[in-house]
Amino acid sequence: SRITTSEKGGTYELGASYDASSVFESEDSLRFKLTGFKTHIWDGTTYSGISEVDLEGFEIEASYVHPGFYADLNASRIRGTINGTSTPFKHVPADSVQLTLGKRFMDDQLNLAVEAKHAFAQTRTTSTSGGTAPSEAYTLVNLTAAYTPDSGALRDIEFRASVENVTDETYRAYLSTRNGAGRSFKFSVAKTF
Repeated sequence: SRITTSEKGGTYELGASYDASSVFESEDSLRFKLTGFKTHIWDGTTYSGISEVDLEGFEIEASYVHPGFYADLNASRIRGTINGTSTPFKHVPADSVQLTLGKRFMDDQLNLAVEAKHAFAQTRTTSTSGGTAPSEAYTLVNLTAAYTPDSGALRDIEFRASVENVTDETYRAYLSTRNGAGRSFKFSVAKTF
């Protein structure tokens, strides 16, 4: 019985990282991390008709902080096959890359940032409907302003305003059954204790 069979798997992961200060100027810093992995799952019980899944992929994280600005980059790519064949494993996310550019003002109390996230088309699927149906590529742009006073009655309270999906892009993220939100305006107040 599938319910009493435990799913088994093994993963190999290899990574490299770089972390340095004063790279281009005396007060900057650079961080970079690359991780690759390979996973084999057997005695699969999660997905009907799939007893083996082979996955491989990589993730990149990079960050550069300069006295005048900062930049963060994240990217990922995952591929998978099932049952020892070349049939794609349709439950892997679309490839994506995200870039954030920001600047801090007023002794780091005010943080302004623009974020762009691109999801590539995901067509490595045998489905024709639902969340695993092929998805088209899309790019989202978000703007954020966060203010955290470092003194006074409002000290350490974060006020955050953002506009998400600035261009009002119509999109469906792979593995989702409905379209994502259109242009959205958000405001939050948070206190960390």
